[in-house]
Amino acid sequence: MSKKKRGTPRTGKTTKQRRREARSNGTRRTAETAAEFGGVPSVQPAPVFPIVSDHAGLTALSHAQRTERLGKIAQGSALLVLAAIQSRLDVAATTDWSEVRVERALLVEAGTEWANQLAAKVGVTHRLIPPRSMTQLIREALEACADADARDIEIADVLELVMSITSEHAGEQNPLDVLANPDPAEYRAQIAAIEAYTSEETVAAVRQHSLNDMANLLSNESVKIESIKASTYDLWFRPWPARVTDKRIGSNPAEAFELANKVPLLDVMVVGQIVCESIVAGQFEFDRLNLVRAGATEDAAEFVFKNMAYKPAEFARRLRRDRAQGPVTNQRYVFTERPFLRQDGDTIFALRYQWVVDRFFGAQLYWQTFFAFGPAEPRSTAEAFSLAMNDAFERVAGEILKRIASYSSKITRLVSESEMQAEWSGVKGRPPSVCDFMLVAGRACILIDATNHHLSAGLAQGLADISTYNEDMDSAFVASKFEQIISTAKLVKDHHSFGVEEDPVFIPYVVVPDNGLSNITSVQLDWLTRSASFEELRGSTRVACPP
Repeated sequence: MSKKKRGTPRTGKTTKQRRREARSNGTRRTAETAAEFGGVPSVQPAPVFPIVSDHAGLTALSHAQRTERLGKIAQGSALLVLAAIQSRLDVAATTDWSEVRVERALLVEAGTEWANQLAAKVGVTHRLIPPRSMTQLIREALEACADADARDIEIADVLELVMSITSEHAGEQNPLDVLANPDPAEYRAQIAAIEAYTSEETVAAVRQHSLNDMANLLSNESVKIESIKASTYDLWFRPWPARVTDKRIGSNPAEAFELANKVPLLDVMVVGQIVCESIVAGQFEFDRLNLVRAGATEDAAEFVFKNMAYKPAEFARRLRRDRAQGPVTNQRYVFTERPFLRQDGDTIFALRYQWVVDRFFGAQLYWQTFFAFGPAEPRSTAEAFSLAMNDAFERVAGEILKRIASYSSKITRLVSESEMQAEWSGVKGRPPSVCDFMLVAGRACILIDATNHHLSAGLAQGLADISTYNEDMDSAFVASKFEQIISTAKLVKDHHSFGVEEDPVFIPYVVVPDNGLSNITSVQLDWLTRSASFEELRGSTRVACPP
């Protein structure tokens, strides 16, 4: 690995300042981050079509051809360039939306005739570098690049390889999408075939699209560091809800993290702050000594080296295992778990800015703690932690709803689950099945259930089949959350409690975590197909299905 970027991470700040910044809830200005990459914040169009090889007049390279090309390129050179490009795009996507400017600059740097042709499309109707294509290229660079005695990678190499991978991805969804100018007659034939679907075939197609689209979105979505740190502070650094009494998991989630991992969470987040700032400044290599000099504790630095990095041989084993599991199009968990390459005993290399942000401040903190507590057996500490986090998630959702209600001129009341159960407990002599929250606004009755339900690795990475997807939707939502919402609506309709007016209009919602079920069009259509149980509320009452 090249040593050109090694050096002391950004210094000049005390440890106290580092700790404050690590738990900051989003005070850093967008313009400051944008300035580090040059330029001022700007709003670009939102193109939706990816550039494929045929747009450049090139033949897409197969996996075997890409492997051969990468085998002639030095791994250190390739990873440094790929990490720098994708990290620059990550920051652009979450600050000034200047991804198009970055991509156009890469076309200029490539300097080829086909790059000049693409300039007219990028930022107008198309995007050049989908994140999941770059993720797969980083994977293939780790698998195939030479260790030594090879040439450096060029920008033209990067773009041709990315377009080839994008072509491969597009062809998996629709063979016509790998063509710059497909035959309109073939598109018409596809549309005619879709229009001829039976009802069962339509539902099956919608659900397959939901599965594909969720994995694609989760592979491509950006993580804004200010937002994710704010959410993490609200969730992890406040005392457990009153109903959580298990002493094995401490007084709050951050203390549970320390009990499980033997290092304070805030100390680990300080390392994350140092690393993220340094990546934005263009530094990707870090050694223990310089991390400590920049404000990290030795224990936190050791934790990062041990739990967030893989040596080359360890990466090789995990990547082979990924390939054995199935298509790698959306497989990324190896990188979100281990976003650093450990080059030697004292040096790590950051593979991508977004993976680093998520590992230090995002959902990975939950899994780090959960698995560190040991096997998730009944009544185990791991199970206690998981259940407590469900309660903490529900509390955060409730507090957001409370703020929404306080600023609304229409909402007259936020009703909690305990209030509803107390109100209706005498109806059948036992606590009724109700949702978590209800917002009352005249006839409008917004029914909300919060569930800290995470997608399985198979679903999130596009490896699971439709039967697994259906089972997850039915067990986690239809048979539980939908029924609780319907039960609540019936009780409101029968008793008109909490100031709900006559002829109520029910608007149901299910709240999930950021890495849970995606609120996208195909999933909404799928939920419409699963909303038959809501029909019993129709007629004198108006009701939608949950988004």
